[in-house]
Amino acid sequence: MLKAPFHVKIKPRYRDLDTLGHVNNAVFITYLEIARTEYFSKYFTVEDPRNFPFVVAHVSINFRRPITMHDIVECYIAPTRIGNSSWTFGYVIKNVNGAVHADATSVQVHVNPATKTPIPLTAEMREIFERDLDEKFVERMMKGDKNED
Repeated sequence: MLKAPFHVKIKPRYRDLDTLGHVNNAVFITYLEIARTEYFSKYFTVEDPRNFPFVVAHVSINFRRPITMHDIVECYIAPTRIGNSSWTFGYVIKNVNGAVHADATSVQVHVNPATKTPIPLTAEMREIFERDLDEKFVERMMKGDKNED
């Protein structure tokens, strides 16, 4: 079955811009966070964020082209690796015409809020991430393939 990867549409705000009229590089991380939050909201029942404790351990972004205030972009996201207590998301930010603005990865670690130490993913987390797991997600999206094989 073919399905489109999860994505959110983002319209840059004036406050996102730098002095050259481009979205500031640091704001790209906010766009990843927006996609991650929407992904969690869609697939997980989390009424209180303290019930879904994780930390972002690593973020890597390849900036491909600037985003301007007039661009409407879509941030695509999928799990690309699942560990014992961590998982990796891959992201691709494209404009609605298909031009790639950035690709990125982030590693999240599920933690015990009291001890601040890693704990294993829950069965629900693992099931949801495994359903969407796509180890070649970023590569495929960079080639323009939005559908799963």
